[in-house]
Amino acid sequence: MPSISPSAKSGDGSSKPMRKTKCRNAYQREMQRIYRKAEADERQRLRDQAVALEATLAAIRPAASTLLPWQHVARSLRDELDASRETHAELRRRLRRVHLLAHLMHAYASSVLASSALLRGRTETWQHHLFDIAVSDTDATVVIRHQRLVARPLHVLTAAYHAFFIGGNGFGYAIEDLDLLPATENMVYRRRNVGNHVLGDMLQNYVHRQFATRTRSVLVARNILSDDKVPLGLYKRDASGWVVATAMDADTTLVQEVWSICPLLKGAANDVAPFADEACLYGLDLRTLPPALHFSSLQQAVHRLGQSVLAKRAQFFDNVR
Repeated sequence: MPSISPSAKSGDGSSKPMRKTKCRNAYQREMQRIYRKAEADERQRLRDQAVALEATLAAIRPAASTLLPWQHVARSLRDELDASRETHAELRRRLRRVHLLAHLMHAYASSVLASSALLRGRTETWQHHLFDIAVSDTDATVVIRHQRLVARPLHVLTAAYHAFFIGGNGFGYAIEDLDLLPATENMVYRRRNVGNHVLGDMLQNYVHRQFATRTRSVLVARNILSDDKVPLGLYKRDASGWVVATAMDADTTLVQEVWSICPLLKGAANDVAPFADEACLYGLDLRTLPPALHFSSLQQAVHRLGQSVLAKRAQFFDNVR
């Protein structure tokens, strides 16, 4: 290969320009060869890279019939399933803790009831924390709500409510059966007299019916305001109630009662009775009180009646066996 640079040794002075020209041409040819080779190598590298990128794009490009690659959809569904399983497991852990807490509270309350009559009253208050008597400032409608946990199986309480409301005369009023219904209906249609010596007779026609399943029983009570075959008297009371007993476990039942008592009605047109007549049913004589105290006195009488209902309920559950 010829030398690129001129030799240091030279024959005569006339040959120096020619040697310089040959060396420069050889140098340029060598540089062009190196450049062409480097350019060809770079083009080949770019072609190889383009082929690799096209192959990668073809692998991840979604099918024409879907918006997302099925791999992405599958991963998302798997992640959602894992999250739902974790949530379900966490909720079950919380539920077990709540059941344990309820069991401990019930055990504590039962031990207190057995050890101290004083604490028994306090525990009764805890158990009846949802007991409420609501009377508005402009209406004589009364709503009584009552809830408690009872240490008795559901079937025992269902039978006790059936005996009180359907099988017998739990309220103690004189009653009359208005329609003899099959026992399988678990329903009665009766009449009772809830009047007093001031208002006189106050006849109420009412229906009681019980529905029972393996885990819950519901008793419905409703006064009837109109009956052509068995007419009512001068006064009527629109009232209804629901008693729901739900099994919490094999030996514990949650009892929830709601009773709604509307204002006293009077006459064939079912007009609202005078306020004084309403008060008489609660043993209140408004003639002995100033007018400004009439409604507040009636509210207090209603609350006293509610406390009496609560006491009778406590006695009812004490007698359940």
